[in-house]
Amino acid sequence: MHIKAAGGNTVLMCAATHGGKSVVERALSLTSDVNESNSQGHTALMIAANLGHADAVHVLLKSGASVSAVDDNGLTALHYAVKGQHANLMSALLDKATPDEETSLLRARDSNGRTALVYACLLADEAAVSLLLQHIATAVTELELSPLDIPSRDKRTCVHFAAHAGHVAILEHLINAHARLDARDAFGRTALHVAIERAQPQAVRLLASSAHGDALMRCADNDGMRPIHLLANQKSEQHTVEMLEALLAAGAEADARDYSGASLLHQLCHRNIISQAGTLRLVRRLLVHKPQHASSSKDSLSRTAVDPSASDDDAGWSPLHYALDSLSHAADSDTRSSIQQVVDLMRSSSSCLSSFDPSRPRDNAADGYLKRRGAHNQLPVADRADVLRGERSIDGIAKRLLRTDLPPQRVVVLLGAGASTSAGIPDYRSNTGLYATSKGGRDAFNPAAFAEDHVATWSFLRRTFGPAVSGEMRPTPAHRFIAMLHAKDMLQRVYSQNIDGLEVSAGVPDEKLVCCHGSVRKAHCASCGAEADALSAFNMEEGAPRCASCDTGIVRPGVVWFGEALPRRFETLQTEDLEACTLLLIMGTTLQVYPFASLPSRCPLLTPRLLINQEAVGPFREPDLGAHEYRDVAWLGSCDEGVGALIKALGWNKP
Repeated sequence: MHIKAAGGNTVLMCAATHGGKSVVERALSLTSDVNESNSQGHTALMIAANLGHADAVHVLLKSGASVSAVDDNGLTALHYAVKGQHANLMSALLDKATPDEETSLLRARDSNGRTALVYACLLADEAAVSLLLQHIATAVTELELSPLDIPSRDKRTCVHFAAHAGHVAILEHLINAHARLDARDAFGRTALHVAIERAQPQAVRLLASSAHGDALMRCADNDGMRPIHLLANQKSEQHTVEMLEALLAAGAEADARDYSGASLLHQLCHRNIISQAGTLRLVRRLLVHKPQHASSSKDSLSRTAVDPSASDDDAGWSPLHYALDSLSHAADSDTRSSIQQVVDLMRSSSSCLSSFDPSRPRDNAADGYLKRRGAHNQLPVADRADVLRGERSIDGIAKRLLRTDLPPQRVVVLLGAGASTSAGIPDYRSNTGLYATSKGGRDAFNPAAFAEDHVATWSFLRRTFGPAVSGEMRPTPAHRFIAMLHAKDMLQRVYSQNIDGLEVSAGVPDEKLVCCHGSVRKAHCASCGAEADALSAFNMEEGAPRCASCDTGIVRPGVVWFGEALPRRFETLQTEDLEACTLLLIMGTTLQVYPFASLPSRCPLLTPRLLINQEAVGPFREPDLGAHEYRDVAWLGSCDEGVGALIKALGWNKP
């Protein structure tokens, strides 16, 4: 019995939704595949685990249900048990797994890069965290990267999520399990940064006083902000004071400077902050407090922040300058009064007023911050210099690829329409592209236009892409170079915006290809969703093909239309692919269409990036190029010519 309901749900999946033991057992007697999935990749085990149906889970596991199955979002049954907060089912799944399966489950990441442990921390589920940590301690012993420290797509680890939730007990579990407290997210923030941003005083106190507290308090994010600087943006006076006390008690440097040379005292005196409730209290606490290791003598009270009238930032202003500037721009008497109190306090705390010049102009051209900001500045200069070793050219990229002192090369290719123009397919966005020269070009990817006139859509697609589908059109040198990378076992993945499938014609296997915008080599029914024969559809002389399954629906091309989501493979593969990437090769794209255009910013900071394109785009445009000049090379010209230059520099034979 093999009947499927809407969404591809089988009788067994419906039984798993019900959850009754006898119902599931009866459904199992009617099916031959306990691991069959629906249109979203969900198996019966995932459904039962998500809903907390313990009897169903145990029956399915006994019948051979796979604990390692992954749905279209990269989620496993363990993910679903954790998200549903069903601790008993987490144990059942992990206990049933083989040692290799258990390790795989604990490390498995969904399309957002989140492990089961991350979800447990995100949900502040202490029982789940404790259970998962026990299994990690016994199952994962020799891995280079523990599940404790596996980053999500935005580089947050379980510690970041626990700090976000402010769950001190979970943080203690993670600290005791030796999770990395200094892990940084995509913005360079540590868990301590996150705890302060979320106004979690207890979490701040725990992290700051930990064995790694001193290092955490000195960590600057990508904008140069240390944790203490984030106190200037808090709204709750009581929480802010508590967090400041926790940092100072742990030995934080009250006069720490960000990349613009500003301290917390500078920031508190800015116009949009100084009049907030609690600013006066914070300023007073910064100017005079008892240091952590002070003696009990009468001299134990000492200034932590340096003189408020003589401590200048890169623009040449002290906190008192900013306070006076804020005072001059006060909108009303109440605001003026509150700011005046801050000014008076700083004047009374200063010993350098005789040399203070209140009329000194601010240097608005100071650019120290701009030169120092960015995650790349966290890397040692020597490591950055070693990427291309001073050769920002095709030759430098070639030498990098051929270096024997590096791990095996894993090249990720981002491919756009410019790679196919020499084969005879126009691009989309240039003055001579499909969108500019043909109404049919844009309508071909518009679901409303297809519904209105599907014959016109198919006619346009046949004229433009028919030769590629039939095999009459040959792949370009750019496509053949990508196939060469695969043949040399250097290709990690190709992310292609093109729908022509010429990568496959060149010899790139399907598993190495992510068709971000779909492919004309695939087709399905616009009504029932059944797969259709794309080649037959293109071989028709005219008209629109009808579905052979439902006999009523119109077959549509397997491309991503405007407003539709990108294929699941784009979401599920990109995190691991970009983490593994040792060279990012970008060819023939405008980098204007998101989320594809975000991929160049996601590869490791010590990974070189080569653009082969008619014009500089994305991060390769000035002034953006300056920050990453140690690793970025832009070769301007056609894709085929650029690939030819790279092949020559590599000393390879042309494909």
